[in-house]
Amino acid sequence: MAEVVEKETLWLWKNYIPLEAITLINGDPDAGKSWYVLNLATRVSLGRVWPDGAKNTPAKTYYMTYEDTIDQQIKKRLRLMGANQKNIEVFRSDNPINLVLAEEDGRERLE
Repeated sequence: MAEVVEKETLWLWKNYIPLEAITLINGDPDAGKSWYVLNLATRVSLGRVWPDGAKNTPAKTYYMTYEDTIDQQIKKRLRLMGANQKNIEVFRSDNPINLVLAEEDGRERLE
């Protein structure tokens, strides 16, 4: 750690979602995690204010899931929330731990 240069944290949503990082949501079954995260993705896709009223600007979102189906659940929820679906990329895996972002072109998908 001695050679590591400390950097200031850049935030998507200050004190909640850092930039240049992966944010994981964990909780009990049927607690509303998917709905909450899709709500956040919708806010980012449109540039809507955050739940605390902080300003936001439109950006792309990468959403990973291993429980919900893309065509039956996620697409419908995003439509109902009014998301800009061009700004949201969804990846579904049968493995809850998937390192797609570590692949060579993983991060470029978000830019």
